[in-house]
Amino acid sequence: MKKDLQDRQDIELVVRKFYERLLDDELIGPYFAERKHFDLERHLPRMFDYWENVLFHTGQYVGNPLATHVQMNQQQPLSEQLFLRWVTIFHANVDAHFAGEMADQLKLRSRNIGYIMQMHVLNAQPTDGAYEAMLDTSKVIPTLGTTH
Repeated sequence: MKKDLQDRQDIELVVRKFYERLLDDELIGPYFAERKHFDLERHLPRMFDYWENVLFHTGQYVGNPLATHVQMNQQQPLSEQLFLRWVTIFHANVDAHFAGEMADQLKLRSRNIGYIMQMHVLNAQPTDGAYEAMLDTSKVIPTLGTTH
Protein backbone atom coordinates (compact mmCIF):
# COMPACT_ATOMS: atom_id res chain seq x y z
CA MET A 1 0.00 0.00 0.00
CA LYS A 2 1.32 3.42 -0.98
CA LYS A 3 1.64 6.12 1.63
CA ASP A 4 0.34 9.65 1.26
CA LEU A 5 2.56 12.68 0.72
CA GLN A 6 3.75 13.94 4.10
CA ASP A 7 6.76 16.22 3.78
CA ARG A 8 9.42 17.86 1.64
CA GLN A 9 11.23 14.57 1.13
CA ASP A 10 8.09 13.20 -0.55
CA ILE A 11 7.80 16.33 -2.69
CA GLU A 12 11.44 15.97 -3.73
CA LEU A 13 10.81 12.38 -4.84
CA VAL A 14 7.75 13.38 -6.89
CA VAL A 15 9.45 16.36 -8.51
CA ARG A 16 12.74 14.59 -9.27
CA LYS A 17 10.98 11.57 -10.83
CA PHE A 18 8.65 13.92 -12.72
CA TYR A 19 11.54 15.77 -14.34
CA GLU A 20 13.28 12.51 -15.19
CA ARG A 21 10.14 11.46 -17.02
CA LEU A 22 9.75 14.87 -18.72
CA LEU A 23 13.28 14.79 -20.06
CA ASP A 24 12.66 11.33 -21.57
CA ASP A 25 9.24 12.19 -22.96
CA GLU A 26 9.02 12.25 -26.76
CA LEU A 27 6.87 15.40 -26.77
CA ILE A 28 8.31 17.45 -23.91
CA GLY A 29 11.90 16.15 -23.80
CA PRO A 30 12.99 17.95 -26.97
CA TYR A 31 11.66 21.21 -25.56
CA PHE A 32 14.09 20.93 -22.64
CA ALA A 33 16.92 19.76 -24.89
CA GLU A 34 16.57 22.91 -27.00
CA ARG A 35 16.88 25.17 -23.94
CA LYS A 36 20.65 25.66 -23.93
CA HIS A 37 20.82 27.13 -20.45
CA PHE A 38 18.55 24.65 -18.67
CA ASP A 39 20.38 23.10 -15.70
CA LEU A 40 18.23 20.46 -14.01
CA GLU A 41 20.21 20.29 -10.79
CA ARG A 42 19.99 24.06 -10.40
CA HIS A 43 16.29 24.07 -11.31
CA LEU A 44 15.14 21.27 -9.00
CA PRO A 45 15.55 23.05 -5.62
CA ARG A 46 13.28 25.86 -6.87
CA MET A 47 10.72 23.29 -7.98
CA PHE A 48 10.96 21.52 -4.61
CA ASP A 49 10.21 24.86 -2.94
CA TYR A 50 7.40 25.61 -5.37
CA TRP A 51 5.54 22.30 -5.01
CA GLU A 52 6.14 22.13 -1.27
CA ASN A 53 4.53 25.55 -1.02
CA VAL A 54 1.66 24.53 -3.32
CA LEU A 55 0.81 21.53 -1.15
CA PHE A 56 1.95 22.47 2.36
CA HIS A 57 1.84 26.31 2.20
CA THR A 58 5.39 26.71 3.50
CA GLY A 59 6.10 30.11 1.95
CA GLN A 60 9.47 28.79 0.74
CA TYR A 61 8.94 29.65 -2.93
CA VAL A 62 9.63 33.13 -4.24
CA GLY A 63 9.06 33.75 -7.91
CA ASN A 64 6.53 34.21 -10.67
CA PRO A 65 6.11 30.99 -12.64
CA LEU A 66 3.43 32.53 -14.85
CA ALA A 67 5.75 35.31 -16.05
CA THR A 68 8.54 32.75 -16.52
CA HIS A 69 6.35 30.58 -18.73
CA VAL A 70 5.06 33.55 -20.72
CA GLN A 71 8.69 34.45 -21.46
CA MET A 72 9.48 30.82 -22.34
CA ASN A 73 6.52 30.79 -24.74
CA GLN A 74 7.89 33.91 -26.46
CA GLN A 75 11.25 32.21 -26.96
CA GLN A 76 9.92 28.78 -27.90
CA PRO A 77 6.16 28.43 -28.42
CA LEU A 78 4.26 26.15 -26.09
CA SER A 79 1.01 24.40 -27.00
CA GLU A 80 -2.17 23.05 -25.44
CA GLN A 81 -0.81 19.57 -26.14
CA LEU A 82 2.33 20.30 -24.08
CA PHE A 83 0.24 21.49 -21.12
CA LEU A 84 -1.96 18.40 -21.23
CA ARG A 85 1.07 16.13 -21.45
CA TRP A 86 2.71 17.94 -18.51
CA VAL A 87 -0.37 17.39 -16.33
CA THR A 88 -0.69 13.80 -17.51
CA ILE A 89 2.89 12.96 -16.61
CA PHE A 90 2.63 14.79 -13.29
CA HIS A 91 -0.49 12.85 -12.28
CA ALA A 92 0.92 9.50 -13.38
CA ASN A 93 4.07 10.23 -11.44
CA VAL A 94 2.19 11.12 -8.25
CA ASP A 95 0.08 7.97 -8.63
CA ALA A 96 3.18 5.83 -9.16
CA HIS A 97 4.54 6.77 -5.74
CA PHE A 98 1.73 7.99 -3.48
CA ALA A 99 -1.96 7.63 -2.71
CA GLY A 100 -4.22 9.53 -0.36
CA GLU A 101 -5.75 12.91 0.34
CA MET A 102 -2.56 14.93 -0.10
CA ALA A 103 -1.67 13.09 -3.31
CA ASP A 104 -5.15 13.90 -4.62
CA GLN A 105 -4.72 17.54 -3.56
CA LEU A 106 -1.40 17.77 -5.37
CA LYS A 107 -2.96 16.40 -8.55
CA LEU A 108 -5.93 18.78 -8.26
CA ARG A 109 -3.67 21.77 -7.78
CA SER A 110 -1.37 20.74 -10.61
CA ARG A 111 -4.37 20.39 -12.93
CA ASN A 112 -5.62 23.84 -11.95
CA ILE A 113 -2.16 25.35 -12.37
CA GLY A 114 -1.80 23.70 -15.78
CA TYR A 115 -5.15 25.02 -16.92
CA ILE A 116 -4.52 28.57 -15.68
CA MET A 117 -1.01 28.60 -17.13
CA GLN A 118 -2.38 27.42 -20.45
CA MET A 119 -4.96 30.22 -20.51
CA HIS A 120 -2.46 32.95 -19.67
CA VAL A 121 0.66 31.71 -21.42
CA LEU A 122 -1.10 30.90 -24.68
CA ASN A 123 -3.25 34.01 -24.27
CA ALA A 124 -6.33 32.04 -25.26
CA GLN A 125 -9.13 30.07 -23.76
CA PRO A 126 -8.22 26.37 -23.94
CA THR A 127 -10.40 24.34 -26.26
CA ASP A 128 -13.66 22.90 -25.01
CA GLY A 129 -13.03 20.02 -22.68
CA ALA A 130 -9.39 20.89 -21.92
CA TYR A 131 -9.96 20.96 -18.17
CA GLU A 132 -12.02 17.77 -18.32
CA ALA A 133 -9.30 16.10 -20.38
CA MET A 134 -6.92 16.89 -17.54
CA LEU A 135 -9.21 15.01 -15.16
CA ASP A 136 -8.70 11.56 -16.68
CA THR A 137 -5.07 11.16 -17.54
CA SER A 138 -5.05 7.35 -17.38
CA LYS A 139 -5.67 6.95 -21.10
CA VAL A 140 -3.00 9.37 -22.30
CA ILE A 141 0.17 7.82 -20.91
CA PRO A 142 1.04 4.33 -19.72
CA THR A 143 1.18 3.73 -15.98
CA LEU A 144 4.60 4.42 -14.53
CA GLY A 145 6.38 1.79 -12.50
CA THR A 146 6.04 2.11 -8.75
CA THR A 147 9.10 2.42 -6.60
CA HIS A 148 9.24 4.16 -3.30
